[in-house]
Formats: sequence, C-alpha cells, structure tokens
Amino acid sequence: MSSNAYAEACNIEDLGASIVFEFLEQVLGKVIRVTGKDRQVFGDYYVEKAGKDHAIEVKHEIENIHKNLFLETWSNRHLKQGWLYTSRADILIYHFIKNREIYMISMDTLRKWAYEPGHLDVYEEKEQVKYEQINTTCGRPVPIDVLIEKAGMRKYIVDEGGNWKRELF
Repeated sequence: MSSNAYAEACNIEDLGASIVFEFLEQVLGKVIRVTGKDRQVFGDYYVEKAGKDHAIEVKHEIENIHKNLFLETWSNRHLKQGWLYTSRADILIYHFIKNREIYMISMDTLRKWAYEPGHLDVYEEKEQVKYEQINTTCGRPVPIDVLIEKAGMRKYIVDEGGNWKRELF
C-alpha cells in the first residue's frame, strides 16, 4: 500500500473509531480496544457481554454507495488469505460513516453462509482498486440485502440524539 493510501485508510479508521466505540458500549457493553499484532488475528475490540469476551473485527468506509460489503478473500492474492478466512474475531462490524449505518454479523454465521455452494461463490472476486497499494487485495462484493435476508446480518442506524437503533425488516 502506498504511504498516501495507508494514511488515507488510517484517517478513515480514526474518523470512525470513536463512533464504533460508542456504538459498542451502547449496544453490547464494556469495550476494550485491541492493540499491536493481536489486531491482525482477533480484530479491533473486545467486548464483555454475559461474562464472555467477544472479539470484534471492524471495517470502516466513508459511504455506502454500492449497497455491498466487500468480503476480503485475499489480503495479498495467492500469498495471504483475507480476513474472511483468517480473522478469529467473533463479530464483524461494517461501518459506513456518512450513512450513519452499522452492519453487524457473527463471523461464524457469515462463514457458514459463505461456504455453502451457491452463496459467496456466485459473486465475482474483484481486486480492490479504491486505494493504490503494493499488494493485490481481493474480495467478493456481496449485496447487503442478501446478507441481511440470507445470513442474518443486522443493521443499526443512529438517530439525531446519538442513539443506535436496530432497523427491523
């Protein structure tokens, strides 16, 4: 990843981090930010709920233009698998900053859905082209509506008072 692309990705993450932290506290409970090399494996946060720790992987995007989630299959094509396969997080959160939306799904549930024939494999694997980078990151853009309907993903929106509400379908 070029230094400008890396800096841009860090800026987006910084922009969204406080919003996601507040969401996690409001919806799930006590939050601990993961640091160092543990982030590559366990995600960005730990949340304690009902006496159990849950590792949470967070993806931030500025805007939800295409109505898809990019499920990363390769971090570096043919050399390193993407977070869909390597993350040991319990929960995936996809945050769209401008849309004030958060999507949340159990990683186990997402993987079970993805591994079923006729699910993830029907979506074309595409190279990530938003940011210029050295490695070739690939993933499958999957419509959000499909993940909500078929895999049980949940959508949350923030109201004017800063409260997160689950949108029911």
